[in-house]
Amino acid sequence: MKTRPLMLIGTVLALSSLSLLFIISETSPKPEIPKTPNLELMSELVDLGCIEPAINHAFRYSNLLDDSFDGTYYIDAIGYPDDLSQVEFDNCVKIILEKRITNVENEN
Repeated sequence: MKTRPLMLIGTVLALSSLSLLFIISETSPKPEIPKTPNLELMSELVDLGCIEPAINHAFRYSNLLDDSFDGTYYIDAIGYPDDLSQVEFDNCVKIILEKRITNVENEN
């Protein structure tokens, strides 16, 4: 007879601790999901004359290679790596824009 109230109290405590863990996990900040490169697009860009350091720089510091590209773009003014000149990067940006804007127009 005395064990029934103890079992009830134990069950309530167990359920409340589980719900507390769920609440904490649902309200804690989630880590940002890193961008994944579109390897097919990058391969096409290399074939069109874009060099790999320029593609990597554009991937990291712009939205030119994002999946949700709508024609509007930004490039972080962070500087260029040692193996990339501004001329090479600008050439690659032109190639990327031509390719991406053509894709956006074809989708519409």
